[in-house]
Amino acid sequence: MFRTILAVVTIAVACALGSAAADERPERDARIHIVASDFVLPSKLVRIAGWGKEADVTVTHNYLEQGGPGNWAEYDLVVIDAPLRGRAAQLIEDVMGQLNAAGVPWMSVGSGGRPARSGNLDPAAFETLSAYYEAGGERNFRNFLTYVAAWNSGRDTSHIPAPVPMPESAIYHPDAPDFFTDVSSYEAWGRDRWPADAPRLAVIISSTYISGVQTAVLDKIVHQAEWAGVMPILFWFDSMGETGIPEMLGPADVDLLASYTHMQNGEQRKAELAELDVPAILLLGNRSMTPAEWRKAAQGVEPAMTAVLMATPESWGMGDPIVVSGVENGEPVPIPEQIDLLIGKAKSIARLRHSDQVDRKLALFFWNTPQGERNMSASNLNVPASVEQIGAALREAGYDVPELTEDDILQAGQSMLGGYYHHDRLDDLLANGLAQAFPVSDYKDWLDTLPQEVTQPVFEKWGEPESHWAVRTVKGQKVFVIPSVRFGKLLFLPQPPRADKVGESYHDVKVPPGHLFLATYLMVQKAFDASAIIHLGTHGTQEWTPGKDRGLWAYDYPMLTLGNVPVVYPYIQDNVAEAIQAIRRGRAVTISHQTPPFAPSGFYDELRDIHALIHEREQLDEGAVRDETDARLADVVIEANLQKDLLWTEEDVRSDFATFLPILHDHLHELAQTATPLGLHTFGLAASPEHRLMTVMQQLGEPYYALLGIDQTEMFATEAENLPESEPYQFLERFLRGGEDVSGIADAAMREQIERARAYDQNLADPQELEALLHALDGGFTKSGPGGDPVRNPQASSGRNLFAFEPDKIPTPSAYKAGEEAFTGLIDAYKSDHDGQAPDKLAFSLFSSDAIRTLGITEAQIMHALGVRPVWGRGGRVTKLEIIPAAELGRPRVDVVIQATSVYRDQFDGLMRLYSEAIDELSKQDEPGNAVYAGTRRVRDALLSAGTDAGTADRLASIRIFSNAPGDYGSGVPDAALDSTNWEDDAIIAQTYLASQSFAYGTSDWGQSVASLGLFEKQLTGVDAAILARSSNVHGVLSTDHPFEYLGGLSAAVKSVNGESPALYISDLRRARPKMVQASKFLSDELRARYQNPQWISAMMDEGYAGTVEMLRVTNNLFGWQVADESMVRADQWQAMHDTYVMDARDLGLNEWFEEQNPTAQAQIIERMTEAIRKGYWDASEQTRRELTERWQELTEEAGADAGAQTTVEYIEDMAAGFGFGTGQGAPAADTSAAAAQTIQGQVMNEVLSPGDVRPDWLRLSSIAGLLLVMLAGALLQLRTSRQWTLNKGQY
Repeated sequence: MFRTILAVVTIAVACALGSAAADERPERDARIHIVASDFVLPSKLVRIAGWGKEADVTVTHNYLEQGGPGNWAEYDLVVIDAPLRGRAAQLIEDVMGQLNAAGVPWMSVGSGGRPARSGNLDPAAFETLSAYYEAGGERNFRNFLTYVAAWNSGRDTSHIPAPVPMPESAIYHPDAPDFFTDVSSYEAWGRDRWPADAPRLAVIISSTYISGVQTAVLDKIVHQAEWAGVMPILFWFDSMGETGIPEMLGPADVDLLASYTHMQNGEQRKAELAELDVPAILLLGNRSMTPAEWRKAAQGVEPAMTAVLMATPESWGMGDPIVVSGVENGEPVPIPEQIDLLIGKAKSIARLRHSDQVDRKLALFFWNTPQGERNMSASNLNVPASVEQIGAALREAGYDVPELTEDDILQAGQSMLGGYYHHDRLDDLLANGLAQAFPVSDYKDWLDTLPQEVTQPVFEKWGEPESHWAVRTVKGQKVFVIPSVRFGKLLFLPQPPRADKVGESYHDVKVPPGHLFLATYLMVQKAFDASAIIHLGTHGTQEWTPGKDRGLWAYDYPMLTLGNVPVVYPYIQDNVAEAIQAIRRGRAVTISHQTPPFAPSGFYDELRDIHALIHEREQLDEGAVRDETDARLADVVIEANLQKDLLWTEEDVRSDFATFLPILHDHLHELAQTATPLGLHTFGLAASPEHRLMTVMQQLGEPYYALLGIDQTEMFATEAENLPESEPYQFLERFLRGGEDVSGIADAAMREQIERARAYDQNLADPQELEALLHALDGGFTKSGPGGDPVRNPQASSGRNLFAFEPDKIPTPSAYKAGEEAFTGLIDAYKSDHDGQAPDKLAFSLFSSDAIRTLGITEAQIMHALGVRPVWGRGGRVTKLEIIPAAELGRPRVDVVIQATSVYRDQFDGLMRLYSEAIDELSKQDEPGNAVYAGTRRVRDALLSAGTDAGTADRLASIRIFSNAPGDYGSGVPDAALDSTNWEDDAIIAQTYLASQSFAYGTSDWGQSVASLGLFEKQLTGVDAAILARSSNVHGVLSTDHPFEYLGGLSAAVKSVNGESPALYISDLRRARPKMVQASKFLSDELRARYQNPQWISAMMDEGYAGTVEMLRVTNNLFGWQVADESMVRADQWQAMHDTYVMDARDLGLNEWFEEQNPTAQAQIIERMTEAIRKGYWDASEQTRRELTERWQELTEEAGADAGAQTTVEYIEDMAAGFGFGTGQGAPAADTSAAAAQTIQGQVMNEVLSPGDVRPDWLRLSSIAGLLLVMLAGALLQLRTSRQWTLNKGQY
């Protein structure tokens, strides 16, 4: 018993002694160490350390990536200030383990709410300390430090004020004594601060700005807004709540919503933005540069931030990203001119929202494409018809816009374009109300307000504005004469040429916009005082002018042109990639519009006859009759040159017809099933019910056909006019047009197909385009929607603000798997074409649009070539590319060169960096079958031989990615190719391409010019094949110039290096399974299925004038391919184009139609064909040359067509003289500017007038008399003069 008592007493004494020892605190200041993630800026930590000195607490810090401070035991408390997620999670776990082992008290914060964990820390102290730290703000941090000092020394802490929690939702104002929990109390407090009608700007912020005591940017926004007469509402809310934004803003009736924080719960945010129904924009902070550094940087937003802070909110409908802050001394600091952009946008949106439609002024820009004074178009959009529809909708909505017809629009548009091609016409345009006068002095005053680094390049390139060809003196004042016409309060005008002069060949595409370009947009902003701008159709040039790739500076040219005028941009739904540029660089809200409808290509003429003959042969037994039929078949196939499309020779066809025949039959079926666009889209109008039904049939596709149980190979093997008689069409028609009840379908799978068809049909029948346009012009919110090719993606929406798939999730796992099939197909195709030899090196041209549509199949194809695989992290984001070990790969690696378009560079730079890192690693792995290593060694040796130092050679030799310079767009190749009268050697294509694309993108050298080292050329050495993807049924390789620009340019560049062109392949991703096709065959098939097809031609003829421009575009693009890679276009294909579009071999009445709609377009087609002859690409027969010459003379002399480039005209004249047609050039078309003025009511501005000026009667009468004299003089002048145009199209 005694021993038990003694033991108890001993233990009690020991505990008392231990407790006394524990209560002894060192006679020194408390020491806190903060371990932070890079999300925490240094200024917060420095401030805490400063307040710590006042509280006798020593505060130190380091960042997770730097490791620990060395001896944890020196500290009384360690605070881990970092979110427990992402790459920081493991580092935090390591730190926690070290602290637990050392027995040092610690707590973790930064994950929102109460910290998840602590260690070696009394629970009560942990609860109080964490509450102080997480709530933040100066008051809480000071009390936190006071508490630590008392707690560490064992003093009483009860007198220290309790933590003041941060409200879950509140409104912040730097001059207010406290936060506001609702809008009403905030309005009551600030009633005297803001005008009663002040525009209301709501900015979503994170409470961490306040808790982290980093409010300089917020305070600047508030004070700058109030100085401008704007009411600021800066607030945060519970992001995980169900009604966060509308509930917080309540009755505030805000005009513009901006977000300056990363928001979560995306689907809820998307719904809230639609409910709030005000435009929503993005505010961003650059955390790696000072404002001065950021202003000079090529990139406005770090690549790592793009997906989370831009792409994700864009999917909710947000846009117009504005960088409002940089970092100095570890603290966010405002960029004042960027905040001006925000406030200016708020004021301009408020102006729309609080004005009557009749008082609003709108400026509608259209595009001059392809080159030629009669050409106005946009991608797959009937521009004149669309303007008519928009004008009617505006008028019906109450805008001051008169009734407009297509003829009014065409006459005005073409007359105004004439001023850019014939400068002497500007005076007439001004006199007839088809131009506006804008004082040069106003323009120069504006230039004087801009930074010198912005204006100096303009003056150096373009000289003084007074000497500009568009400047005239009116009443002693120098003015720009700007082609434009006022239809009421709608200003209708062509976008001026970016280089100031149509036809001026500029191959340095990184060139500042010219004086007239800038002056035109300034006139729209200031003199016309536009309430909003409409950029009509895909696409113009404003958003492609030089500047940052994203997150632009206020003084970048794209921002200067627009100022703060809201931009509404009707954009084709299939081109999401370039729509994103319009949103990010054009400050636009896009209104997606539908593509044309689609139909199977079907058969026509020779295809019909050959197919019928094949089926006739199938009924025959072996013998003389079948042999004779085979011979007839071979004859008609060879006459139609179909064997060339299939890459067979005439000899092989005749000698091995049995093998050829099934290949031919399958080819015909494939052509018949090809989805072919029908005509163009008119903005706001749905396609006809028949065309919609045909489109829906193809949207359903193979699963629907299979359920019908029909022979899918033959189902569309008929003439196009008979397609509505096909079983797939007839069955759909019963339920979608005939009113049959779906419930009567016994098969559940077929019932589901028809229900889906109904939804697809409704989507096509209700475009919602005009409604969305009008709503945007009212200052409302435009809902977001996915884009894409409607055949591949029937969910593609119209009337929506387009967005793209998040770039850091590409490729998806399914795309990576499909990429393997595409890579295997490519290797097999190459081997088949090259006697079993596999390629060692491949070049890829990457387009952003294809990456978005396919989610990265081509990107995955490159990865399989290299032998790497993606590592997908949180949320499906690709975090790295992992090298597949050689033993596991089991085959040689294939070296690659990647040419990224400028849009791709802007949107997928994160993936480009992952490629660069992986290629760097592969370049170091000396293993059998590693062509990347071998290629890098070869390039390194070549650089060393050329005198490059070893360090630079080592660094650059592994770079495989090339593109434009940062902030530079386009290649210049289309300009060069079509400017064929100004060069003799088509080597200019390779030179232009290489000059524009010789900027290297590697891990250490991002966007560095390497032209002087010839690095791009060195990497192209040995390229065996070049690949381009096509993933849209809208576009092939001839419908737009981008394929010949990039794949053709790449081919020309490889040829200039290796002496021969590479094999060219199209990765055909338009259907479910990837397919590799030789590029020349892809082009041939497109010609057969579309441009030789009466179905396509007739649908374009139904579009009137707009259809003529599309036919010209195809001809120009065929010529572009001819110049870029001569092997792509055959002489018989030129002959077929001549027979179809000049001789009307399909008997469609084309010549009469061209004469009625746009004779100049047919004359330009003939001139382009003549250039193919003149340049030696096409040795046309004498008969063909005679026909071209004779028709051109008819057009220019009798139909009023404009003549083209002088060199081409002289060549035609020489041919005419040889044929005895006479040597005089056909008379140019009469000047239409005066005639147009008789029917188009434009406001005459031969002097600078205010909008309300009224002319007296005597002045009107004298103007009419003067007009008649001008018309007479113009008619006389036409008898004596000739005109020329120069083909030179700016392409981006």
